[in-house]
Amino acid sequence: MKFLLLTNPDSMQAAHWKFDAIGGLLAVATLVIGAFVCKYALRQFEGEPRSWQFLLISLCIVAALISTDLANTPRVLCASWISTSLFTLVLLFRFDAKGWRGLSGQQAALTFLIVDLLLLAGFTSAYWLPTHYTWPLVLSAEIAAVGRAGLTLRRSWVIETVNAPTPVSALLHAGVVNSGALLLLRVNHWTGSYSGLNYGLALLCLIVLFTLAPRINARVDLKGQLAVSTVSQMTFMLLAIAIGWPLLAFTHLIGHGFYKAVRFMGSGGATEQRARSRRRVKTGERVTSRVRILGVVVLLFIATALGLVLGSEARAVVAVFVLAAISMWWTKSAGPMRSSLSVWLIFAGGLVGYALVIRALAALVGNSIYWSGFHAPWWGLGLAVLTLASTTQVIERRSEVGSIGVGAI
Repeated sequence: MKFLLLTNPDSMQAAHWKFDAIGGLLAVATLVIGAFVCKYALRQFEGEPRSWQFLLISLCIVAALISTDLANTPRVLCASWISTSLFTLVLLFRFDAKGWRGLSGQQAALTFLIVDLLLLAGFTSAYWLPTHYTWPLVLSAEIAAVGRAGLTLRRSWVIETVNAPTPVSALLHAGVVNSGALLLLRVNHWTGSYSGLNYGLALLCLIVLFTLAPRINARVDLKGQLAVSTVSQMTFMLLAIAIGWPLLAFTHLIGHGFYKAVRFMGSGGATEQRARSRRRVKTGERVTSRVRILGVVVLLFIATALGLVLGSEARAVVAVFVLAAISMWWTKSAGPMRSSLSVWLIFAGGLVGYALVIRALAALVGNSIYWSGFHAPWWGLGLAVLTLASTTQVIERRSEVGSIGVGAI
């Protein structure tokens, strides 16, 4: 399989698309997300001329994304990738309030022009260079994935899309930005190990994560928070791939797509819903510190048991998501609750359920994911997330103290 589709003349006769497990699941997810976003857009733009325009452009984007998901040859993958970029620019130029002068369109055009040309050059080099000389293809694929995901320390095209109508943001954040992870999985499958370049990608992802995380809560607008969160989540997925956990990245990719589509389409009434929840008087009893600590200990025990029983992939998952379950339990249990046991069972059930999903997907798509690169210890991602969360809290506390001091002056 190694280099087959890049160098073997017989590969020219290979089918352009292939419905394998990983591509099939992503294609189905893309189709479902696209259908719901288009339905939401038709309702929002009802009676406006741009209603059918959004539908037409969105269908082109969805078709290009599905072609990317199912691509079976480098030529089709590269063509589908570039087509997605072009249709995305058309969507932004048409629906941004300032048209082609809008910041989101300009940033996207500049990003896509650079990374897509590099990707095209990388795929072209695979046909002309010796089979053992594939680093230009791998490097260009990593740069393309980083650009599509909007990873940047300054201005990101992904974050700037908050100025576009909600259906546009939902489609781009739930579908288009996810393509980078699949690109890296396909390229690694075709070329083999590239652990040396993985170190650079992992380092970049860590830097972006530590830079972006404090900025999520700094945004006062909900769509802005969701946009920054998208870039952060894409960075996490690329980091998971870079350190050798592609299945975790793949499942997180699908979950993120559905989650972001729902959150963006519900952002219109989220502000009022949040205000009502704050005005609502919380009832119930406060749990003791012993009960809170006991809940943490049992969650850790469950995570350990899951890792031992379900295998290495589940072990990597629980190393990350047990931290989220513990954090939510600790935050929720700090206030009055009607039933602390019910709340704890929700978090524990979510942890167990996600680990079981990972185990099932490992059996389903395991043969579709080829990986022979760098493979970090299972606790690597968990340690990175824990360090990130701790650092973010310290930075936010310092910012709050600084703001108080400036206000006093």
